[in-house]
Amino acid sequence: MAFRRTMCALGATVLSGALIMAAPAAFADQTRRDQCALETLQAESAWEISKGEGVTVAVIDTGVNAKHVDLRHNVLEGKDFIDGDDDASPESTEAQPSHGTGMASVIAGHGHGPGAADGVMGLAPEARILPIRVNLEGNSGFADEIRYAVDNGASIINISMILQDSRYKDGASAQGLESVAYALDEDVLIVAGAGNDGEGGDLPFPANTPGVVAVGGVYKTGKFWAHHVRLAQRSEEW
Repeated sequence: MAFRRTMCALGATVLSGALIMAAPAAFADQTRRDQCALETLQAESAWEISKGEGVTVAVIDTGVNAKHVDLRHNVLEGKDFIDGDDDASPESTEAQPSHGTGMASVIAGHGHGPGAADGVMGLAPEARILPIRVNLEGNSGFADEIRYAVDNGASIINISMILQDSRYKDGASAQGLESVAYALDEDVLIVAGAGNDGEGGDLPFPANTPGVVAVGGVYKTGKFWAHHVRLAQRSEEW
C-alpha cells in the first residue's frame, strides 16, 4: 500500500485547502505575500458573503497543531487513529509544520498580530477544523476516518492525500467506497487531492470517486504543479 501527500490545491471550493505562491503587496509579512491564492480566488470578495462561520471542516491528514498561532481557537478536539485517543496533534510540532497543520491553515488560518496582518490567512478564517490523524498503516482506506468525520459534525472533509493499493480496483477498498457514499448521503462534501504529478491520467482514490471534488496544485502562472520539476525551475515560475 503506497501513500503520497498532495501539494496544497487550488481549490474548486472556498474550503479546498488552496495554497499558491505570492500575493497582494498590501499584506504585511512574507507569509501572507506568498499566498497568491487569496488574490486569485478573490478571497476578500468571498469574505463579504461568508468567512466560514458555523462550518466544520474535517482535515484527514498527519495531525493538526491546535496551538499554532494562526490556528489557535479554530481547532476542535479530534481523533488520532494511530494512537487511538482524542489528541490529533502531529507527531512533532517543530519549526517545520506538519502537512496536516499546513492544510488546516490554508483552510481556516486567521493570521495573527495587529489586525491579523501577519501569518497565514485561510480562505475560511472563521471555520472550525476537526483534526483527524490518519492511520496510514490501517486497512480501511480512509473509511474509519471519513465515518468519524461525518458522525462528528463535519460539513466538509479535506483529504490532501491519495491512496494507491494494488489489491483494490482504482486503489479503493469496499470500505473506502462505502464511507464516501455514507458521507454523500449525509450531505458531507469530500474534497480530495488529485496527486502531485500534474500530468493527467487516472485519478487516485478518493479523488476518483463519483461525488468527490478532485483538486490539484498550480503555480501562480496557472500551470499545473509537477512534483518532479527541479527546484530551480520551480523558483523561476513561483
